[in-house]
Amino acid sequence: MIVSFDLDDTLFVSSVNFKTEKELSFPFNKIYKERLRLGTKELFEKLQPHA
Repeated sequence: MIVSFDLDDTLFVSSVNFKTEKELSFPFNKIYKERLRLGTKELFEKLQPHA
């Protein structure tokens, strides 16, 4: 199965308007300022094929 997502405003969202995942740890939070929508990490883990 192939699944695709629009990144802007679907997976990466404003933490002001949406619940988001925790901020990345330093130094990654200085490079990647956008936040993932809450639940994205869990969804991707469930979509991952089992080996």
